Amino acid sequence: CETFTFDLTVTDFLGSPNITTFYPWGLGRDGEQRTLGNYTWKSKSLATIMKILEHSNRKLDILKIDCEGCEYEVMPTVFDAISKGELEIDQIQIKLHSFPSPRQSFKFASQFFEAADKANMRIFHKEHDSWSCDGFRCVEYALV
Repeated sequence: CETFTFDLTVTDFLGSPNITTFYPWGLGRDGEQRTLGNYTWKSKSLATIMKILEHSNRKLDILKIDCEGCEYEVMPTVFDAISKGELEIDQIQIKLHSFPSPRQSFKFASQFFEAADKANMRIFHKEHDSWSCDGFRCVEYALV
């Protein structure tokens, strides 16, 4: 089993290289300039990351994503690739972030779950993230 960790906010990774390989990369649209707090970066798509790591034709057992709002940009492409048979992922664990406007949150969440449905991904677990997002603005989902 290989484990990879991506977090652009970590400058000094303290994890063991025997357990995971760390990259200070941010997920998003290829080359898009993004900012989060004091951090600015050019994002990489999942397809680009998989190509760089030479994983393009490999199944992912688990994909865990907490990308501070980029999930609504990234996941439609991922779900589309799954539905076309171009990408195989056994399980997706993802945090969905809400927006200040309930209408906007509903719109993006609806699009997210419609895309998941087309990829035949089903929720098997969900829970509120009580550690961040004011304790109620984010929900963690697990799909198979």
